[in-house]
This record gives sequence, C-alpha cells and structure tokens, in this order.
Amino acid sequence: MESVKIFARAKINTALDILGRRADGYHEIRTVMQQLLLSDELLLQKTNEAGNNTFTFRCADPALPADGSNLVCKASRYLIETYHITQPFTVSLIKNIPVSAGLAGGSSDCAAALMGINTLFDLKIPRSQLLEIGKGFGADVPFCLTGGPALAEGIGEILTPLPPHPEVFIVLARLPAEVSTREIFRLYDRSDNTCHPDIGAMTDACYAGDAGRIARCFGNALQSVTAGMHPEILPLIKTMRDFGAMNASMTGSGPTVFGYFHTKEDAEYCMAEIKRKNPPVRDVILTGVYNNP
Repeated sequence: MESVKIFARAKINTALDILGRRADGYHEIRTVMQQLLLSDELLLQKTNEAGNNTFTFRCADPALPADGSNLVCKASRYLIETYHITQPFTVSLIKNIPVSAGLAGGSSDCAAALMGINTLFDLKIPRSQLLEIGKGFGADVPFCLTGGPALAEGIGEILTPLPPHPEVFIVLARLPAEVSTREIFRLYDRSDNTCHPDIGAMTDACYAGDAGRIARCFGNALQSVTAGMHPEILPLIKTMRDFGAMNASMTGSGPTVFGYFHTKEDAEYCMAEIKRKNPPVRDVILTGVYNNP
C-alpha cells in the first residue's frame, strides 16, 4: 500500500459530568460523546524523498502548529521510533474542524494518524494496544479511535459503546474565544459548581433511540465556568432554543455551542438568526451524527 486516506471526525459531549480530581491531577469524568459527520482529512503517502526526515507534515491552516507540539507529529514520530519505520512518508492534513473549539479536532487527527500509519506500513498493532498508545496523547484519543456514540468514564479512556444515534441535524456555533481546558478545570475545582448532568438518563435516552429525549438530557458541568469567562455563550444557547432547536448546550470545555434540530430547514433558519444576532460568532456549521466507526 502506497497511500491511505483517513477521516478524522469531530465529536460533541451531549452530557458531561465531573466526578472529582484525582491524585495525579486528572479529573474523573462521565460523559456521553457522539462523533459527527464533520471531519478533517488526512492523506498519508509513502515517498522517495531523499534527506534525513522520515516524516513530513503538511497543513495549509495557519492556526494549526506544525511543530513538535502538534499531536499528529507526536503520534507519527512515536510510531516511527517504536516500530523502526525508515520509509519516508508524508501526512497531509485538510482542516475542516475549527481549532481549539472543544470538538476534539486535535485528538481526532492524532487518532487518524495512528490508524493511518498502522495501515500504511502494515504494522498490525492490535486495537487494544492502539488504544493504550492513544491514551498517552490525550484523554479523547481512545474515543476518537473507537468512534461512534459511547459512554466515556475514568479520564475518558474507559469506553462503553452505545446504540446508533438517531438521525438529527446539528448546528455548531463557535465563539471567537480562546479557551484553555486546563484553566477551565482549575476554575471548576475552585468553584461551588453543583451542576451534575444525569448521565444515566442520557444513556437511557440513547438506548431508547429518541432524539428529542436525548436533547432534553443535555448538560455540561463545565458550562457555567466557561460562561463565567465568556458570558456570550449563554445568549448563544438561548438563540438556538428560541429559533427551533430541540435543545442546545456547550460541548467540552467550550467555546462551541451545539443544537439539535428536527429538520434541515429549521437548522438553516437558526443558523441565519445566529449570524444576525451574534455577530462575534466565528464559525457556524451544519452537520449530523456519525454512527459507523
């Protein structure tokens, strides 16, 4: 095989609860995550380029670092060193998922790189080992490797698959704000936040396959903390609810808000209202669920 193309899909947290901080500094969570049709694209190709670099990373998006801090670069170099890959190759990334948006774009790209290199070089790394490798690069990477809808526990690495999500139209609206997940969790620890979404009710709704019921169970324990720093999040949620959404919530640590809609027409009408009422919004995207890992 000379090349392989992998889609790296965005995710949302339909419900996210924080159970507490662990001794190692990580937080125990319970969250229901859902992959989306929205995706980045990674093309991995073997090359015959001369030189000292086995791996070349290419991405036209200036918002994405192309140095050693990039998770695609980290994952690629880890596999090169661990599995003694000497054949030069390139990873070309087309970014469609907004950067730093709480949509797991970086984690998903990392997972796609791991899967792509495993396939391109026929490394035969078993899925269980790939998940363990992925966990070392971020708590969301195992989910991005597994895909579909899932209940995630621990720091996000303990995954229980959930039934396919019913079809629904989803609007994503990202505010032009920089949010540090580390800082949001630090502030959460110092707050008197008592919001604990009912994860059991959410998983029951997922098993029932009822989109409206799933929407009614939306909740995010971090939402009030992030909204305290970026108060425009709450009006954005209200706009979605006022203009046709079954419900709306924030995903991850923010700053992206998502809403569920019965029809494409409802979703597009709300998108127009968001752009009219919330001029600071940076990205407004229409997408849907992805159930087939």
